[in-house]
Amino acid sequence: MNWLKNIGVLTGVMMVAIVSVIGQSVNGQKSNLLEVTWANDFIFGTDYYFTNGIELKYYAPFIAKSPTKYLLLPHKKDELVWHGITLTQHFFTPRIKSTDISTYDRPFASYLLLGHRKISSNVSKGIKKQSEFQIGLLGKYSGGESIQNGIHEILPASEPVLGWNNQLKPDLALNYLMKFEYGIIRKSMFEIIPLANINLGIPYTNVGAGFKFRVGKLNDYFSDIGVNKTKSWQLYFFSEFEGKYVAYNGTIQGGLLNNHVYVVNDIINWVVKMKSGFVFSKKNFEFEIGQHIISPEFINGKPHMWGYLTFKIGF
Repeated sequence: MNWLKNIGVLTGVMMVAIVSVIGQSVNGQKSNLLEVTWANDFIFGTDYYFTNGIELKYYAPFIAKSPTKYLLLPHKKDELVWHGITLTQHFFTPRIKSTDISTYDRPFASYLLLGHRKISSNVSKGIKKQSEFQIGLLGKYSGGESIQNGIHEILPASEPVLGWNNQLKPDLALNYLMKFEYGIIRKSMFEIIPLANINLGIPYTNVGAGFKFRVGKLNDYFSDIGVNKTKSWQLYFFSEFEGKYVAYNGTIQGGLLNNHVYVVNDIINWVVKMKSGFVFSKKNFEFEIGQHIISPEFINGKPHMWGYLTFKIGF
């Protein structure tokens, strides 16, 4: 498919543009940070809907020299700024694993996205902004089938998952994300932070709002992005609540360039999400463990939950 080749070329150009300036630095971001998140629903024994995800984020000063920075939200001179490269793969399966096609269950789907993320924070005002441009693939060539069935082949008590032959056809994924947070309560052991999200494109187009709170021994949320070698250790509980209006969900409804025969068009537009967990960090290391809960995303669907682990290392 020629359009798939074009996507590959665009992704390659983006990578070259980013890494070609390695070794350079900018004001406001003096160190590097690697963040790895693994999410899976095995803890709750469901093995359907969102079933596995890997997210890699690498923040470094040189990434600010990438031309893709012009696609992201601007910042002011007095704000702290972090630029990062992100790689995200998520995949989803229906509740009933079968080679038959059902229009009443979530389709087999996966996506692989490469992104440029920017975070800017005004410490004195307690305002943090995030924006990210992502490009990649939805469907067959994003690797969901090969990874899930590869894992099942390794595990002695598992068998290959039936039904991936009906997964979403290859399609373009192109997303723009924005997140805004404002600290209305910022105490030494307690914070309340309202937030708003906007996602535009494929696989997601939605808008949401909610709040997060943190309680325990913690550093100021707006002074860093998780690790800071000059600060003391942290141990705290957090929870984040969000209501969303979903206009489009490509993992359920399919992409725009191909005719997908296995999709669900009756999505539920209003969705509620919750994320909660515990964080421990000490200087250049952070560990986070938590869970996601989401209300039904389509007619006849069920609520779903999954767990995740995140590691951050600064250097």
